[in-house]
Amino acid sequence: MTTAEQIQSNQAPVGALEHSLEEIATAIRLQGLEPLDLPPALTVADLAAVMEVGPVEVIKELMRNGYMFTINDVIEHDVAALVAPGFGYGVLPLEAESAAERGSTSVVFTNEDEEDQDALQTRPPVITILGHVDHGKTTLLDTIRNANVVEGEAGGITQHIGAYQIDREGVPVTFIDTPGHEAFTAMRARGAQVTDIAILIVAADDGIMPQTVEAIDHARAAEVPIVVAINKIDLPNSDQERVKRQLAEQNLLIEEWGGDIIAVPISALSGEGVDDLLENVIVLAEINEYQANPERYALGVVVDARRDKSRGSVATLLVQTGTLEVGDNIVVGGMRGKIRAMFDHNGERMYSAGPSTPVEILGLNALPEAGELFEIAESERDFQTQKAAYDQQVNARRAEAELAYALQEAKTRQQIRGEELQIEVVERQKQIEVQQQEIVRRERELDATVRRPAEAERDQLELIAEGNRRRIRVESEAERYKLETVAEGERSRIIAEAQADAESIRLRGQADADAIRARGEAEADAIRAQGLAEAQAMNKKADAWKEYGQAAMIQQLFDSLPDVAGAVAEPLAKTDSIVVISNGGDSNSGA
Repeated sequence: MTTAEQIQSNQAPVGALEHSLEEIATAIRLQGLEPLDLPPALTVADLAAVMEVGPVEVIKELMRNGYMFTINDVIEHDVAALVAPGFGYGVLPLEAESAAERGSTSVVFTNEDEEDQDALQTRPPVITILGHVDHGKTTLLDTIRNANVVEGEAGGITQHIGAYQIDREGVPVTFIDTPGHEAFTAMRARGAQVTDIAILIVAADDGIMPQTVEAIDHARAAEVPIVVAINKIDLPNSDQERVKRQLAEQNLLIEEWGGDIIAVPISALSGEGVDDLLENVIVLAEINEYQANPERYALGVVVDARRDKSRGSVATLLVQTGTLEVGDNIVVGGMRGKIRAMFDHNGERMYSAGPSTPVEILGLNALPEAGELFEIAESERDFQTQKAAYDQQVNARRAEAELAYALQEAKTRQQIRGEELQIEVVERQKQIEVQQQEIVRRERELDATVRRPAEAERDQLELIAEGNRRRIRVESEAERYKLETVAEGERSRIIAEAQADAESIRLRGQADADAIRARGEAEADAIRAQGLAEAQAMNKKADAWKEYGQAAMIQQLFDSLPDVAGAVAEPLAKTDSIVVISNGGDSNSGA
């Protein structure tokens, strides 16, 4: 492994983990995701290659989560961890090291295990000024180094990253001025990764703004101490208390409120409070005891690179460890060069630069990217070895990128075809919707022209029919009442006549009965009288028979009694006259 690769492997932000990476990986697998180990910062293309998906898909997922990046933009570890689950991956947290093991909070070069501990010396702290646009970052830096940087900037916004070093009462301090424009978000991320202490500048009249929140996130990702500079306190509309409340909302509790965040009110324009700010930064640096080995070959990071018409390729470097000297063979990625000249931030020529020193160098054959690592090759052979390894990595990445591009192109064609089909389906759905709307419109017209009049006519006919039904019902009730009245009268008449006839019949029957009873009583009296007469006659006969004294005659008389009774009853029924038998015993009956 080359020295540059060792530095790259040590660029992870550090922080204490409660669980081991194996336990976290197991938990990720239980969620159905594949564990993925990522560096603190990487490009969108590298993230797509690691996850074996197209860069376009990664960019779309970033957009869904509210981030706008291109394929070559650098994204941080937490942003990558946010989009990775959409592709079936769970990002592992960055590995932790204790502060005692590191001996420094710098997150660019912390591989002190390979350093000679006896050779370590105190180095100047590297300070990054972060904040929102026009909150006074460059003005503060200008006030600190007493150079008119602002006048060279367009619109008061820093156009490129600059690194500067000042001497504060014999203590050198290095400052990195990060740009305030949103287009340099990736540069601000790198700026936070090469710093020891971050100064967060907040305007007292504006308060915390979107880029202020970004700066807080960058500093937290780098896990460096934050010192808050509340700027523009001399303005009449400044409100420091509001800024402190907003800081508390971002979990930055200042010392005044019982927290551990240093907050210093300043006016970058007038210089008020700037000395107090620098004193706090220097005290914080002394507490952390930043160290490096100046006796080794230089290693560091590219802060800025530009092409000058008269000098050619000019690169601003920040030496992290070792000593950089004129004449050294420098290697930056696949580029090489020999340092022909070095200059400090004031343009003064330098011949060597120790740890935490920013310099401008001449001699590179191309422009490196800001944030790339550099190292010094001891010989041409070492350079060729490093360049071959780098070229091999580049070729491998190029092949992966070409393969990913081909796959993505095929996916894109398929996606375009799918989108075309989807568009056709959508157009067809729109046509169907238009047809449905036309049907609804025609139905409404039909309702207005046919159905509603028909319903009105039907309702009118129903009203007429209901009226007729009521009229017929009333007439029927009246007729029924009339018929019932007539029937009741007829029934009463018939009953009266029947009662009269019955009474007449009863009276006639009673009269007949009375007549019959009277006639019967008369006839009974007649019969009684006849019987009495006959009985007297019989008594006379009996007396006569007795006179003759013959018992036979008496018997004959008794024998003849039924005949006599019959003979007596028959003429009684026919005539009212009775013939009395003579004493001589002879009798004749006549009609």
